[in-house]
Amino acid sequence: PRPSYVPGNEFNFPSKLLAYLPYEKPIISSITPGMHPLYRELLFVPEEETASSFSTTMLHVASLSSFDTKLYADKIRKYVAHKTWQYEATRFIDFFPELLK
Repeated sequence: PRPSYVPGNEFNFPSKLLAYLPYEKPIISSITPGMHPLYRELLFVPEEETASSFSTTMLHVASLSSFDTKLYADKIRKYVAHKTWQYEATRFIDFFPELLK
């Protein structure tokens, strides 16, 4: 996770997410301002960017029932089926001119 308060992180996209999502396992991460809001639905995001809050989120994820874990995996599977590196590269190319304004 990248702290959202660090200057420059507003334009960072954590590309590792695209590598992690196909595993269909819960992902705990912060959300940086440059990330698409959809990722909030796919990640377990601590309430605050503190060690204590990350720890609480880890305990929550570890206590998920097998049913909830399967629901999460199903949601990720549906997302991954439509999102690829090609898709994200196209989104970046479309977004890039906005950075130059």
